[in-house]
Amino acid sequence: MINNIAKITTQELWRIFYEGLATSASGVMRAALAWRELEKRGEDMAPCRNPFTNRLTAIADGKLSAAAVLRYASAQNILNCLIGLDIDEQEKIARAEYRIPVANPKNNTVENVRPDFLTGAQIKQVFDKEKGRIRTPAEQREWLPKPAKTPIPSSPLPPQPFTRAQPAPTPQQPQQTTHKPSVAPASPPTIDAEGVWVSLTKTQLADLTKEAGLNGMSPSELIVYVLVEAGAIRNGETTTAVKGKRRGRETSSRDDWGRSMGHMPL
Repeated sequence: MINNIAKITTQELWRIFYEGLATSASGVMRAALAWRELEKRGEDMAPCRNPFTNRLTAIADGKLSAAAVLRYASAQNILNCLIGLDIDEQEKIARAEYRIPVANPKNNTVENVRPDFLTGAQIKQVFDKEKGRIRTPAEQREWLPKPAKTPIPSSPLPPQPFTRAQPAPTPQQPQQTTHKPSVAPASPPTIDAEGVWVSLTKTQLADLTKEAGLNGMSPSELIVYVLVEAGAIRNGETTTAVKGKRRGRETSSRDDWGRSMGHMPL
């Protein structure tokens, strides 16, 4: 240890610091105390900073073992885990013969491993940073995640007969009904002072005209002739004129007008 360090000159502190690095753990402790005092005095320590010297303040504060820093200077992850442990525990881990029992997660065995040979996963498994202690093998197994259970395969289903997929039924389209225009029934005969007028559709008028032409008659003559032959009307002057194929001028003009209008005078 360094007695009355506050009274030592700055130049002497630098000498103690460099000498301590070249000796043993006790020398590292002396160097750590000198380092902390130099920082308090505002000295520029940047040229001397490295992973090792960065631990000197923790050594001077009694949080980290100087022997552990010397032994595991190249294993910074181990030093990070040691800070929370008691100094006596750190001193024991710093011994060359020390081994840490590590539970094998694949079986029920325990391996004794050098601290600087621990893998990253084993360091997390072994060191309990929250409680500042090393887990026992039993505690390590409790900490390790439980392996997932392998599901038991169910009995295979019997082979199913192959069935060809049937096409989906095509929705039936509603049948479109073609509505034919209904033929309006002929209006009842209209009786006026000059005679009887018969209402015919254009199709009926065309058929009547064609049939009358084949018989050498006008449509009105054909109608009268058919009615007489059917006994619907009595034989008279008009019938005689029809049978003689005689037509007056007045009858001809009325036929032409009725044909154009869809009506036929009798």
